Amino acid sequence: MRTVLTLAILVLASTLFYEIFDAIRSHIAARWKSTPGRLKRWNLYYDVGGEDTNIVIRDFAYVYSVAGKDYESSRIGFGFPTWMSVLYLEKTLKRLLKSAPEVIVFFDPANPQRSVLSVGIQLHHLVKVLALGFVTAVVLSFWYAEP
Repeated sequence: MRTVLTLAILVLASTLFYEIFDAIRSHIAARWKSTPGRLKRWNLYYDVGGEDTNIVIRDFAYVYSVAGKDYESSRIGFGFPTWMSVLYLEKTLKRLLKSAPEVIVFFDPANPQRSVLSVGIQLHHLVKVLALGFVTAVVLSFWYAEP
């Protein structure tokens, strides 16, 4: 049992650190330069199941130019979920895509190929970090309780 708990802790902890890393990258991206962009394709649909309705992001891409060079990206934001409750995601997407098909693209000046639409620490970062932290702590407590 201790081996299973150890593996669970390793997976949970590594996922937690990755989510923290995404939140930090999103925070850093808020200082990047911005440029106008345009949605190239977007396929969003509602998934209704049971008591929940989720928005699922399928095929999504935007184009933008920096210093005369054209780029294409599909990253909405670091750690941005590809599905989530309609209550949160719909509001976020409406904010990001309010002028669609035109969008504001934040790009890394050192590497203009790296870009996002959503910057800064977002609610989804906090929810994932807190949930993973809690589950990791619970599993860790079982690990310590194991003889």
